[in-house]
Amino acid sequence: MKTLYVNAQGATIGVRGRALVVRKAAEPLEVVPTGSLVSLMIFGNVQVSTQAIDSLLNLGIDITFLSRSGRWRGQLSGDRPKNVYNRLAQYEVFRDHDKRLEVAKWIVEQKMATQLDWIARSMKTIRARESGRCQEHGEAVAEFEDGAATLSFRAGIDSLVDEGGTSGDDSWPPLPEARVQIQPLMVPWRDAQQDIRRIRRSVQEAGSTAGLMGLEGAASASYFGLWDTLLATTGMSFVRRSRRPAKNPLNALLNLGYMLLLADVERELIGVGLDPAIGFLHGLSYGRASLGLDLMEPFRAPVVDRTVVRSVLLRQVRAEHFQTLAGEIRLTDEGWKTFIGEYERTIAVSRTQIRDTALSLRGWLFELAERA
Repeated sequence: MKTLYVNAQGATIGVRGRALVVRKAAEPLEVVPTGSLVSLMIFGNVQVSTQAIDSLLNLGIDITFLSRSGRWRGQLSGDRPKNVYNRLAQYEVFRDHDKRLEVAKWIVEQKMATQLDWIARSMKTIRARESGRCQEHGEAVAEFEDGAATLSFRAGIDSLVDEGGTSGDDSWPPLPEARVQIQPLMVPWRDAQQDIRRIRRSVQEAGSTAGLMGLEGAASASYFGLWDTLLATTGMSFVRRSRRPAKNPLNALLNLGYMLLLADVERELIGVGLDPAIGFLHGLSYGRASLGLDLMEPFRAPVVDRTVVRSVLLRQVRAEHFQTLAGEIRLTDEGWKTFIGEYERTIAVSRTQIRDTALSLRGWLFELAERA
């Protein structure tokens, strides 16, 4: 099952039998069987016929609308799950400060675990290449420290990062080929690793979600601080994380990738009967999918960050694939197709893990709601 992404400005989407037909200027661009789809994502000026909408909604296939640059506009969904008791349990946990904080701590801990895994894999890749063992540089890495057995989260993420890579030199994440001294190169990686481990040990001591967000921000600063070292040979500078508007192409890729991931996560939350708007770490905000933001946190590194790093280091996405339009850095059509293809290749492995994690979260919320 896959997502169909349509970015051809002025295109139309219709239905013919059991297939969607994407056309532009009466010429067919793509014909996709509806039975192979999990969702449709539309960017910018693309028209969808009412017949196509009706067919997709009857099949339970969501339609997500975004601006050309990837800003969320809205979503059409078919019949929603009818078990209101799932959402009642979620609301009850949200209203209890201690229980809400327990879930929020789990989210932050798991995000840091995936960041540590990303760093460990990168360090092993460096050592493997420097010692001439390039063929197996995606080999076994440090285990997650604590896991979260209550939510069956450990199995989902372990499977995600084990299956998500590809064989050969594009395993996650590939690193520059330049021969360097191993030990000096390891220093910033070890420092970041120690920083995140230290911060992670403080998570259980936090007394508020605001405190947790501060810890999460500190860990992410150490994590993203490695990116310029990692991408030094690409000619692209990261400097620091910047959201909208993105300050550079790398942040533009991250912004687009995170928006795509949020749509995937939100769809799974709706599918298991939870309310995407009621989050535990991010809290309430008008019009925001706070639970979607919560659940996507542990999947940022193994899904989006991995896709961005691999695409840039393998020169699949390059500086010439970006342009500035209306004050925003955007991908060209060629760059967009390449990046979307890489994202879909990664998320195709991850969707089962995201759904399993959403199901586990739903079960845990029932347990917490019934706990005195």
